[in-house]
Amino acid sequence: MKTAVQIERDFYTIISQSQLGKELKGKVYRKEMRPIGSQEEDLILSLLSGVDDQVQTGVVAVSIYVKDIPFEGRLVRDTERIGELLELVNSITENYSFGYVISNDGTPSIIQLEDISQHVISIRLYFEYLNL
Repeated sequence: MKTAVQIERDFYTIISQSQLGKELKGKVYRKEMRPIGSQEEDLILSLLSGVDDQVQTGVVAVSIYVKDIPFEGRLVRDTERIGELLELVNSITENYSFGYVISNDGTPSIIQLEDISQHVISIRLYFEYLNL
């Protein structure tokens, strides 16, 4: 069985090496590691839950920060870029990596972070891992 640290490390590698990781304008971080005040398009991941069994299952939370863009004198979410990033998430769920089967766990949500002029895409990735 994999530990929480091993699972987070695996997902860090999976995402960093995926098309999403390559096209991200910022960096991939584990929970609590994103620099304070970052204005980059960063991705944060953390293990939310896991169940140990012959087939280990769980959920990894992925948050992608997207800088707002100017529109008619105000800042709004960058809908085009958010759409591109959501498409790139499919590059993770369509491929099997490190023995994981990964799928979306619900519909991603988009949350406004008005105080830092960014929106965050909140994604839950469900995984299964066969313990041999």
